[in-house]
Amino acid sequence: MISKFMTKPILWSALSGLLAGLSYPGYRLTFLVWVALVPFFLALKEAKTLKENFWCGWRTGFVFFLVTLPWLLALWDWASVLIVFGYLLLCAGLGIAWGLWAIGCGWALKRPFLLALLAPALMILIDFARGSTDVGFAWGYLGYALADQLWLVQLAAWTGIWGLSFVVVWVNVTLWLSWQKKNPGWMIVAIVSLITLGSFGYMQHQQVSEMIADAPTIEVAMIQPNIPQKEKSNPMNLRGLRQGYEDLLETVSTNADIIVLPESMLPTLILDDVETFDILSTYAERNNAELLFGSFTKDEGELFNSVLLSNAQKDPLGRFDKVQLVPFSTEYFPLIEVLRDIGFDQLLKSLPLGALTRGKGFTPLTGKHASIGSPICFETSFSWVSRAFVKEGANVLISVTNDAWFKNSVELEQHFAKGIVRAVETGRAFIQVANTGTTGAALPTGQVIEKLPALQSVTGNATVPLLTHQTFFVIWGDWVVGLALILSGVCIAVGVFRNQSSQPST
Repeated sequence: MISKFMTKPILWSALSGLLAGLSYPGYRLTFLVWVALVPFFLALKEAKTLKENFWCGWRTGFVFFLVTLPWLLALWDWASVLIVFGYLLLCAGLGIAWGLWAIGCGWALKRPFLLALLAPALMILIDFARGSTDVGFAWGYLGYALADQLWLVQLAAWTGIWGLSFVVVWVNVTLWLSWQKKNPGWMIVAIVSLITLGSFGYMQHQQVSEMIADAPTIEVAMIQPNIPQKEKSNPMNLRGLRQGYEDLLETVSTNADIIVLPESMLPTLILDDVETFDILSTYAERNNAELLFGSFTKDEGELFNSVLLSNAQKDPLGRFDKVQLVPFSTEYFPLIEVLRDIGFDQLLKSLPLGALTRGKGFTPLTGKHASIGSPICFETSFSWVSRAFVKEGANVLISVTNDAWFKNSVELEQHFAKGIVRAVETGRAFIQVANTGTTGAALPTGQVIEKLPALQSVTGNATVPLLTHQTFFVIWGDWVVGLALILSGVCIAVGVFRNQSSQPST
């Protein structure tokens, strides 16, 4: 007797989650995103109730996040077995969003045209909701699979990440409808959609490339030290770590306008550590370059994760304090004071949970060479952060990050892919400088022009343009989310009206 856990609907939904997860950046199978949801719709067709719809979607989402987020298990060094429970709990919780999405899809399943519009619209709304608020987690949007598909990713300049996710779900729905209805018309719709968007993307790429060719440029030196997290966090290692940075800085090109070092680069408050700051500034002075670096800072007893810009004369030119902190981490932990009272924090004695204070505002760091939007690490996951910098006048995006927490995992490529989409969305070159990787640079077209090898102590240079135009997305922001809300409402109203019209009168 076949177990109920091996029935076709369960296998189809799990397969869909697997394919969607493997299509995410890092696995080099992003082409799978165009068919990943087809098995989900096959499973959904077998569901008979709202409850069955929910669990069909939840299984797909649960497996998707299991495949997308295995890098969380690299935190075993710090959290031991607790990270396994945390990983499973997070994936299960995120799967709820997909369960809710499946309820909407199941309701529209027998109405092909409504399904084709409602499924992508609801996915956008649900992703937007789970990426909002202080505990927002904007990882796992399907649109990021298009980060390496150069012509299609151009759509982000108009719609942000939301348009990319819409296209992915739209194509999957039309392919399933073509299969289910034995109607090649839906297949033609999918093909025409991709050809149209690809053609539009090609023209957009050419237009932006011409702007890049005419724009002034800066030379950015990128320093990737590749320091293991436990070594990096220990103040006893400060002297040796500082010497490692000095060795790398010796190799920096004298042509560099800005020298960039990673997030929280040393276990010291650099602005308060005169010896360390003087050593770093020596290299900026020698190259007549500006220095952009990450460090913890402290004001009135509050600790911030900051990025700072100084010039060759050691003058502070600007500081940005991280606003969107990583939830349930050393940065931000909801209700941490209550949890401390019951001794929860003692389970993770090596990790000071919720230790940071949130920054305010998104003022670019402006020096002699550029006006820099400086999202820190996790903040590149949120399109509104980079957009806010550009609206304030940033003409380049430079992100400092650590990522040593996650070793040589798919997280490195997943994180960098978000920066590629941010570049297209904002029309700004994007540079990411990491402790362990991925360190690299992407043009506003989404083309990657430099990528340093991960897990190596190495430096590199990138010449990037300084653009001042504002993309449609920068001007209008998350307008696609509003459109998705309207579209969902219209689809639901039409579906309800048709149901009522089809009922026999008494």
